[in-house]
Amino acid sequence: MIKNNLKNNVINISTPDDSTELIIVEIVNVQPTITIAACYKPPSETLRLQKWNHFIENLQSRDNFVLMGDFNAKHTTWNCNKNNPSGNNLHALIEFDIFLHNAETTTRIGQSAQSDSNIDLVLSSINIAHLITTRRHDDPLTSDHLPVEITISLQKFTYSHRSNRISTTRTDWEKFLVVFDSHWNYFIYHEFTSLNLEH
Repeated sequence: MIKNNLKNNVINISTPDDSTELIIVEIVNVQPTITIAACYKPPSETLRLQKWNHFIENLQSRDNFVLMGDFNAKHTTWNCNKNNPSGNNLHALIEFDIFLHNAETTTRIGQSAQSDSNIDLVLSSINIAHLITTRRHDDPLTSDHLPVEITISLQKFTYSHRSNRISTTRTDWEKFLVVFDSHWNYFIYHEFTSLNLEH
């Protein structure tokens, strides 16, 4: 759901694989313009290095982007107790030129013998990383994932449809008639001033 005062375009970038759910929107009435991508990758599928590399390169071509979601990718770099294949591949993709915002928290509550892990990640392009803050909430809201609040400090421009129609709802018509009656000769051409006009 996007607020009505945020002008946005849905961006068509192919998903990195058939199992990943993805939505990408561009917010255009902010400075800087920003692309936001939200994804879910099932735990049963491994994050494939080559396909995700192509996907992330497409995102990076848009300059200012945020990529967030449940990657089901575990790595000790972002506070998991072990690495899995998806985590190793994601780590290789983001190691140099993508900023990870929530590396020091946990977002999934471990069940029975499982440890808590951090698989709900917030990534961004380096150039807007300073504009983004994250906060993990402690109430899981009946889920086994803890919500992550993301704040992006952008300058927003008013977005509204403008019309050239002149509004007359506040016109003082009585005053208009008084002024017109006393100055009507200024509104007609000189050659017609001798005419006897009724008003």
